[in-house]
Amino acid sequence: RQLTNHNDTMTRTILIGKARRITLDELASIATGSAKLEMQQQQTDEEAAEQPQSMADVASALQKLSLDTSASGDLLSAEATIASLTLLALTISQGRIIRGDCAAKLSSAIVDIVNNVLEGGSGEPLRLPSNADGFTTSVNELVGGELAILENGPYLERLISIARISLCLNKARTLSSKSISDPIASLSIERLGSALSIDSFSSTNYDELRPHRGCIESASVIRACLQGSTNVAANEKNVTPSSNDSCKYAKLTPQYHGPARESIAGACKTMELEMNCSEMNGSA
Repeated sequence: RQLTNHNDTMTRTILIGKARRITLDELASIATGSAKLEMQQQQTDEEAAEQPQSMADVASALQKLSLDTSASGDLLSAEATIASLTLLALTISQGRIIRGDCAAKLSSAIVDIVNNVLEGGSGEPLRLPSNADGFTTSVNELVGGELAILENGPYLERLISIARISLCLNKARTLSSKSISDPIASLSIERLGSALSIDSFSSTNYDELRPHRGCIESASVIRACLQGSTNVAANEKNVTPSSNDSCKYAKLTPQYHGPARESIAGACKTMELEMNCSEMNGSA
């Protein structure tokens, strides 16, 4: 997927640094180009004066970077590349793999790369290798000079995996939200017509008999969507008998959607913690 949002549509600035945690929503916003990155530390006047030259160097490095784009299976998507670079910048800025002045300079350089790509400075979406070794080589080539000190390690494979999984979970969370999945289910129920009734999703069936929060929310949305329907039966007495198995499963929609939504929310919470954690051995 190509990034379509550029500088004129970026409405958010996400800060990263030693005392800053990043959320799943923020990571997805950066990856899709609706937000840009910024280091939490304040720049000195000397660093600010060097910034224009730094950005020019970044643009040049992006143009010179040579990758075999024909082997798409070995490359990260554009979004996963940005997400991986973002997590790498966060990890380095917090001193989890590199310490001292080099950590601040390297994380700032990676932030510049991310923002340059998001602003369309590289012309084409940036896609780096999905394997840790190739990813390390590419990052060192991009930052260049004395900052080309990134070393391959288990932390990098973990970081890339977390970035990819996080983006998938964010999309799953969006698609499974009650404002999307339940209205779509309501359309399917409407299509089944009088073989179903609105009573199947009544507050008695869910708020009282099955008081699980996710199920209650899903049933409530479906009831609201089906109000006034001329296809679905108003109550069980008006239901037209049907041997269609779809009717049986449609009645249980809240019992599928509710727990699924809660499971995805739990996975997102866990992944958000992992994005800001270090390995047990002390490395990122």
